Amino acid sequence: MRAPRSQSFLRGFVSAAIAGLASLGPVATASAQLLLDQESPFESGFTQFNERPAAQTFTAALSGELESVEVFVSQLNPAGNLLLSIHALDGDAPPLAPEVVPLATGSLPVAALPSSSAGGTGPAFVWIDLDEPLPIVSGDRYALVLQKDSGGTSGAGGIAWFGNPGRYASGQAFRYEPGGIVFCTGGPPCDPPFEPPSWKLFDGLGDLGFRTYVPEPSISLLLAAGCPALFALRRRAITPSGTRSSRP
Repeated sequence: MRAPRSQSFLRGFVSAAIAGLASLGPVATASAQLLLDQESPFESGFTQFNERPAAQTFTAALSGELESVEVFVSQLNPAGNLLLSIHALDGDAPPLAPEVVPLATGSLPVAALPSSSAGGTGPAFVWIDLDEPLPIVSGDRYALVLQKDSGGTSGAGGIAWFGNPGRYASGQAFRYEPGGIVFCTGGPPCDPPFEPPSWKLFDGLGDLGFRTYVPEPSISLLLAAGCPALFALRRRAITPSGTRSSRP
């Protein structure tokens, strides 16, 4: 007498579980939480830049889809846009070739950034959404590159990205140097007479403030992994004891 009651209970439990999980499907993606992956908090120091970019490298600890980042910045002139790009590294630094396509991009009006001018609120962490989610892999290294789309290439004046002197162990801060003619004072002509573009490490500013996040596995992923097992249990529950189901 126990077997029929046991099968009836299993059948009812599995059917209820499948119905309950299926009802969560439409809201699964929206309810996913963000997990902090990498962080370099502000302590001291900053760099100013316009169209000449600045960069911070980082190493992912979690695998997933990067959808947004935070950077600790302020603006000194509200005109234009702040441009973000994410690159795979070329050695230890971002790539130099202008034709290299970034892995992901995003932007934000400079006027939306907190101001460091008189009466402003000063720097803060600011969200920048990526145009398309970027799949990242634990252990891989990337570079966050920021620049302003107007204001000249002097490397000062438009945006200030505030730093953290060497506390982030999984990356470094770089400034872009466009290169050009090398001027020597006295003596023979400089050799070489031209310096190529390069990324240079910041002196005394080990890292720039940033945060990256990866969404935790959503209920929809759990559904995808768990439903086949639940349906297998349900199939077993409705199969009479001692017989083989004839269903395909």
